[in-house]
Amino acid sequence: MPYLDQLQYTETYEGGHKYHFIGKCRVTGKDWTVTVPGQELHQYQRGKLIQDALKSVSNDDREFLITGISPEGWEQKFGDKQEQDYPSPTHEDCGWFGYEGLQED
Repeated sequence: MPYLDQLQYTETYEGGHKYHFIGKCRVTGKDWTVTVPGQELHQYQRGKLIQDALKSVSNDDREFLITGISPEGWEQKFGDKQEQDYPSPTHEDCGWFGYEGLQED
Protein backbone atom coordinates (compact mmCIF):
# COMPACT_ATOMS: atom_id res chain seq x y z
CA MET A 1 0.00 0.00 0.00
CA PRO A 2 1.53 3.33 -1.01
CA TYR A 3 2.00 5.89 1.74
CA LEU A 4 -0.26 8.19 -0.28
CA ASP A 5 -3.28 6.16 0.86
CA GLN A 6 -2.52 7.02 4.50
CA LEU A 7 -1.97 10.76 4.07
CA GLN A 8 -4.38 13.55 4.86
CA TYR A 9 -5.01 16.09 2.13
CA THR A 10 -6.70 19.36 1.32
CA GLU A 11 -8.04 20.49 -2.03
CA THR A 12 -7.71 23.88 -3.69
CA TYR A 13 -9.24 25.20 -6.88
CA GLU A 14 -7.19 28.35 -7.48
CA GLY A 15 -5.15 27.87 -10.65
CA GLY A 16 -6.70 24.46 -11.23
CA HIS A 17 -7.87 21.60 -9.06
CA LYS A 18 -5.01 20.47 -6.80
CA TYR A 19 -4.56 18.10 -3.89
CA HIS A 20 -2.08 18.92 -1.14
CA PHE A 21 -0.96 15.77 0.69
CA ILE A 22 0.74 16.19 4.04
CA GLY A 23 2.36 13.63 6.27
CA LYS A 24 5.35 12.92 8.44
CA CYS A 25 8.51 11.56 6.91
CA ARG A 26 9.05 8.03 8.22
CA VAL A 27 12.73 8.77 8.80
CA THR A 28 12.92 12.37 10.06
CA GLY A 29 9.45 12.68 11.57
CA LYS A 30 9.12 16.11 9.93
CA ASP A 31 6.03 17.16 7.98
CA TRP A 32 6.31 17.01 4.20
CA THR A 33 3.77 18.33 1.72
CA VAL A 34 3.31 17.27 -1.89
CA THR A 35 0.97 19.04 -4.32
CA VAL A 36 -0.62 16.93 -7.05
CA PRO A 37 -2.82 18.25 -9.88
CA GLY A 38 -6.28 16.68 -9.70
CA GLN A 39 -6.22 15.30 -13.24
CA GLU A 40 -2.89 13.55 -12.62
CA LEU A 41 -4.13 12.06 -9.34
CA HIS A 42 -7.20 10.68 -11.09
CA GLN A 43 -5.00 9.05 -13.75
CA TYR A 44 -2.97 7.39 -10.99
CA GLN A 45 -6.14 6.21 -9.23
CA ARG A 46 -7.33 4.69 -12.52
CA GLY A 47 -4.25 2.48 -12.67
CA LYS A 48 -1.50 4.42 -14.43
CA LEU A 49 1.97 3.96 -12.99
CA ILE A 50 2.84 6.78 -10.62
CA GLN A 51 5.74 7.99 -12.78
CA ASP A 52 3.44 8.13 -15.81
CA ALA A 53 0.46 9.70 -14.07
CA LEU A 54 2.13 12.28 -11.81
CA LYS A 55 4.39 13.81 -14.46
CA SER A 56 4.49 17.28 -12.88
CA VAL A 57 5.49 15.87 -9.48
CA SER A 58 9.23 15.57 -8.80
CA ASN A 59 10.90 12.18 -8.37
CA ASP A 60 11.60 13.02 -4.73
CA ASP A 61 7.95 13.90 -4.05
CA ARG A 62 6.72 10.76 -5.83
CA GLU A 63 9.09 8.75 -3.63
CA PHE A 64 7.48 10.32 -0.56
CA LEU A 65 4.01 9.42 -1.83
CA ILE A 66 5.11 5.79 -2.26
CA THR A 67 7.38 5.16 0.73
CA GLY A 68 6.81 8.05 3.13
CA ILE A 69 10.47 9.07 2.94
CA SER A 70 11.15 12.74 2.19
CA PRO A 71 14.28 13.91 0.32
CA GLU A 72 15.88 14.84 3.66
CA GLY A 73 14.97 11.44 5.09
CA TRP A 74 16.36 9.66 2.04
CA GLU A 75 19.66 11.49 2.37
CA GLN A 76 19.79 10.81 6.11
CA LYS A 77 19.07 7.10 5.68
CA PHE A 78 20.94 6.30 2.47
CA GLY A 79 23.36 9.19 1.93
CA ASP A 80 23.52 11.75 -0.83
CA LYS A 81 22.82 10.25 -4.27
CA GLN A 82 25.60 12.39 -5.73
CA GLU A 83 28.22 11.05 -3.30
CA GLN A 84 27.80 7.40 -4.23
CA ASP A 85 30.67 6.18 -6.35
CA TYR A 86 29.53 3.55 -8.81
CA PRO A 87 32.22 2.13 -11.08
CA SER A 88 31.69 2.57 -14.79
CA PRO A 89 30.92 -0.72 -16.52
CA THR A 90 33.74 -2.22 -18.51
CA HIS A 91 33.51 -3.98 -21.85
CA GLU A 92 33.73 -7.31 -20.00
CA ASP A 93 30.72 -6.34 -17.82
CA CYS A 94 28.57 -6.17 -20.94
CA GLY A 95 29.04 -9.87 -21.76
CA TRP A 96 27.03 -10.93 -24.76
CA PHE A 97 25.21 -7.59 -24.59
CA GLY A 98 28.45 -5.98 -25.73
CA TYR A 99 28.78 -3.89 -28.84
CA GLU A 100 31.16 -6.10 -30.80
CA GLY A 101 29.80 -7.07 -34.16
CA LEU A 102 27.44 -4.10 -34.40
CA GLN A 103 27.82 -1.96 -37.47
CA GLU A 104 26.95 1.68 -37.77
CA ASP A 105 24.77 2.77 -40.67
